[in-house]
Amino acid sequence: MTVKNSRPMPLEASLWWLLLAAVGGCFAPVLLACALLWAEGGGLENRAVALVAAGYLLLRNRAMLLEAAVSPVFEAAGLACLLGGLLLVQLPALSVQSLAFCFALAGLALLRWGSAGLARLAKPLIIVTLAMLASGLADSWLPRYTPVVLWLQQLVAGLAAYALWMAGFAVEWQQTVIRLGDTGGVEVNATCSGVRSLLEVGVLATAAIFTLSRRSHRDNGFYLALCAALVIALNAVRVLLLAVASVYWGRPLFDALHEGWGAQLYSGGISAATILFTCWYFRWNPFDTPKTGL
Repeated sequence: MTVKNSRPMPLEASLWWLLLAAVGGCFAPVLLACALLWAEGGGLENRAVALVAAGYLLLRNRAMLLEAAVSPVFEAAGLACLLGGLLLVQLPALSVQSLAFCFALAGLALLRWGSAGLARLAKPLIIVTLAMLASGLADSWLPRYTPVVLWLQQLVAGLAAYALWMAGFAVEWQQTVIRLGDTGGVEVNATCSGVRSLLEVGVLATAAIFTLSRRSHRDNGFYLALCAALVIALNAVRVLLLAVASVYWGRPLFDALHEGWGAQLYSGGISAATILFTCWYFRWNPFDTPKTGL
């Protein structure tokens, strides 16, 4: 008689895969809507980088993926979290539906692997959560419920006005408005505040810390602060160019810089600058054979 060792599982394998398929089908429209939003508004490439980083962290714990939770307490908590996500996804706001997807992922992790598994999967879950919620935070939650966006508008306008003044322009700065002489100027609105760029870069920076960094929390915090400063500086330069274009270069060039090729160049430039700065800061060359990290 042969005795085989078996590990108790909270769900049979077939039921588990059926549950995954059902959850995936429920959230497929949400993920598609998010992908279309990122493709139209920018940020799709940033999400791709973040998801690759999350996948790498998940594979690094692939031995755990074969394990299963045995505590009914965590099964119940995971099921409650999953059901909460399935209820939230019924609401019409895409940002709330994105949050519901994150709840569902956390619920699945608890249901399958318990608290230990959730702790080991915390980093990829944080990356996915930031990637899913960045657009909603920038476009809805922060400007509606906090003064952060207004502060950014005033900061960027002030930096751009100061740079113009240092360059010899007759400039006037009032809150979020920059005026060049008596001929005109620009207003830094919520869209131009840089909050979206800050959150996009925050997603990339968080993924870099989780996958590349072997430094202290202080160094990681300094890296985040430098990334934020880089975004604010580049956005101030963009606003400076828009102010000059509105007065001296004509409407066609202003529109191109504001919504045309200039906006695309700005968005891609911030991502490229962040990646290059990250490689330098963490001394990481993607073309070398990695010994540690990604």
